[in-house]
This record gives sequence, structure tokens and C-alpha cells, in this order.
Amino acid sequence: MMTDYILSPCSLAARGLSQLMLNAAKRPVELPVEGVSLRELAAVKRIVVYLPDDPLWMLTTLRQAARLLDEALPPLPMLILSRSPAI
Repeated sequence: MMTDYILSPCSLAARGLSQLMLNAAKRPVELPVEGVSLRELAAVKRIVVYLPDDPLWMLTTLRQAARLLDEALPPLPMLILSRSPAI
């Protein structure tokens, strides 16, 4: 079975997203912002990335998301959510 993952440095945001994404079959898995590899994950359905307003955590989270995309052989479905205004 495919699994949804959440990448967020904020545990409250991750829990909120998890509740919104709740599937009767399987709950999304929260990923640590640093040190996770695709090899450690089960079959990935999609990864939802939440970018906080804090510049350090935003860049750290983006770096981890980029690493995951680099490791993926087939296209990796990734949704990036942010409250930052578009410029």
C-alpha cells in the first residue's frame, strides 16, 4: 500500500496536515526534517512539504525536499505548502 508522508519542522503543522489528510486506510507519516532517505521509506504515494515562515527552517526543509527529489528514480509526487507571499 502506498503511504503519504509529511515533511515539516513544525510538529503542530504536521499533526494538523495529518488530520486533514487522514485516510481511513492509513495515516500519513511525519518525516524528520534532517537525515531521512528515500531508501528508508515505504512505497511513497506523495510527500507534503510545509515551509514555515522562519528563513532558517524554510531553507532547511527545502534542502531536505530537494535531497528527496534527487534520490527519486521515478517522478516523486510532492506538494509544497507555504504561507509566504508570492513575489
